[in-house]
Amino acid sequence: MAQSSFGDEIKFPKIQIPRFPTGTIRWVIIGIISLIVALSSFYTIDPEEIGVVMRFGKFVRTTDPGLNMKIPFMERVIKVPIQRQLKQEFGFQTVRAGVRSEFS
Repeated sequence: MAQSSFGDEIKFPKIQIPRFPTGTIRWVIIGIISLIVALSSFYTIDPEEIGVVMRFGKFVRTTDPGLNMKIPFMERVIKVPIQRQLKQEFGFQTVRAGVRSEFS
């Protein structure tokens, strides 16, 4: 208790700070870590790609299009386009592409 300049006693209210049980904090931390591991385990390969899975930089396997799973933090996936036709033109330019393409 403290006294004011007028000699009256001032009463301060007691503030209760809520305490979380240590078990609750432990489960929250475990839940967050589990969520991060689960989200980093799954990956998607598009229909025109394949996935090359590397474990610690060494080739392990290839994966087909769709939803796939990997070991989190140990494996890395490189997506490689295999069904796209990539071309470069030297000395001419395609005006209109199709069955009967026109060049200039």
